[in-house]
Amino acid sequence: MQKKIVLIYLFSYISMLRCDKNLNETRVIKLYDYIFPFDFEFGAGTSAYQSDGAWNVHGKVESIWDKFVHRHPEKIIDNGTGDIACNSYNFCRKDIQLAKELGVNYYQFSISWTRLFIYNDTNTANQYGLLYYHDILDRLRAGGIKARVTMYYWDLPQKLEDRGGWTNPETIKHFVNYARLLFQNFGHKVKTWITFSRPFQICKFGYGLGIYAPGRSRSGIDDYRCAHNILKAHAENDYKQEIITGILTFNYKLVDEYMTTPDSAKDSLTSALNSNIIPNREYLLQGSVVDQYVEVLLHRLRGLCDNVDDGAETFYDHEMCFSLCMNSSGNPLVFPLRVRRALDAQDAPYQLRYIGQQELGDKNRPTIVRSSIDVACSASIVEFLQELGCRLDFEYTARGYMFRKGRMKITVSKICKCGGGNKPGENIELISQSYLVELSVLAPSGYDAIAEDMRVFAEQLKPLVHLEKIDYKRL
Repeated sequence: MQKKIVLIYLFSYISMLRCDKNLNETRVIKLYDYIFPFDFEFGAGTSAYQSDGAWNVHGKVESIWDKFVHRHPEKIIDNGTGDIACNSYNFCRKDIQLAKELGVNYYQFSISWTRLFIYNDTNTANQYGLLYYHDILDRLRAGGIKARVTMYYWDLPQKLEDRGGWTNPETIKHFVNYARLLFQNFGHKVKTWITFSRPFQICKFGYGLGIYAPGRSRSGIDDYRCAHNILKAHAENDYKQEIITGILTFNYKLVDEYMTTPDSAKDSLTSALNSNIIPNREYLLQGSVVDQYVEVLLHRLRGLCDNVDDGAETFYDHEMCFSLCMNSSGNPLVFPLRVRRALDAQDAPYQLRYIGQQELGDKNRPTIVRSSIDVACSASIVEFLQELGCRLDFEYTARGYMFRKGRMKITVSKICKCGGGNKPGENIELISQSYLVELSVLAPSGYDAIAEDMRVFAEQLKPLVHLEKIDYKRL
């Protein structure tokens, strides 16, 4: 019978295991109240950044996590880094001996892209890195431990991130070259490969919410571009022909489940609203600045914000505001739904957003706090909403600049009215002579401390602009 392979991360002491040697083929291993079958196999696992250390020695280049924790130590609970971590790079022989003493059948570890490739003019392989991983694999085999190798565990080379990272399709080609190098050098020693570990976290928390490296906060746009490119990188056949023997797999879900039919959409929204389980909160402050002072404000933001090395990001978006009236338990409910698309990036996905339940929790916070759902979608979303029974209330264009400070997003934009059959950008009418200034953070529930950080940041923009809580009905 083919053995079942189960990987368990062993954080408990080995004495918790109790073996009955008097049983033969019916022998079981008991871990307190859990009974494991005879053919059960134990394993242990690590990831490169969390265990290796030695972040800048022997040719290793900077990864997105190196830069992220060095530039934003406040993002880590104890301001810790992976500079040393478990120092497995220098103690790998001892670690493998410990794994052997544990009696594990499998050891799953990740190869650090930044330790294996030197991104310079020639994009050459790092010989120190090759020797390091050959040594690990040889010692595992000598100890009777089978290797399971993860190609990518979140440590993208920073030089690739500077070119757009996983939102840039060019990164797929770099991954293919990296994967080909792995197969050519280690393919005869590894039977099980994992291309990407937990791509959902990579994209959602790294490119959507800005919680993980590289710290981008463009939910509904960059996280879906990331997912699209990672899926294509996994599916590429150019490097798979290098596989000598073994299994190539993918780890964990790529995107959240989403609504597919009008009925399921209504049920999902109603359930989420009634149960108060919508996962994200938007913290928001708003204000305005007249045209004559906007350049002064932009100059100040360039000095305060992070993403200004190559100038502020610009955007030109078209937003359609829909509403859906429903009855839930005899009570009328109105769902505000907004569809936004980028007019300056035609290949970007549409963004569908639900905004509701204003002023959640403590109403004494310095910011508006409201529940929010953001999903990326195709252009057919407009037709879908019409089938759902939504009414188009109004539409407008927003053109301006976007800045980022940590998890905070600051936009300075001119809002123009559109509609009446005109294409966005044609025969527009200014809604206001001033620029709308918004300071916002999209975060999971429980991040209320961010509101105070926003207040402190807003103080630095006075007297040019006064950011404040705006009455919800005016939003």
